[in-house]
Amino acid sequence: ANGANSAMFQHGGTGGAGAAGGSAVRGKSVCIISEGDAVFVGGNGGSGGKGGNASGINCVGSGGKGGDGGDAVRADAVKLFMLKGTFSATGGTGGAGGKRGDTHNGGLINNRTDGADGQAGTGVAAGEKTALRGSFGEEQQ
Repeated sequence: ANGANSAMFQHGGTGGAGAAGGSAVRGKSVCIISEGDAVFVGGNGGSGGKGGNASGINCVGSGGKGGDGGDAVRADAVKLFMLKGTFSATGGTGGAGGKRGDTHNGGLINNRTDGADGQAGTGVAAGEKTALRGSFGEEQQ
């Protein structure tokens, strides 16, 4: 959500944070068995909201932080058994940070900033990874 614009004695609001991207696979313990290529991609994070605009002696709002990208596979333990093909897991892209608000008729910027971009997700986020057959080697970040 975008931040509210300034009012009489109110600075512009900060933009809302973007939502995090989801995981393609999520569970406590996951076993992936495939007879062909296994491709997993995490969801992209949402963009942060724009900061509110300001006029007069009010300050503009800062932009909201972008949402983090989702991990392709997230679990405490992942076991992989590839009969054929390759395994590929790519994390989602972090969302763009929102821009700070605009000034109108003398609005101030002061220390207001654009929101930070969200971090990219990882391929496989697991405490324990076991390749029974095949390889996690195609994992990308």
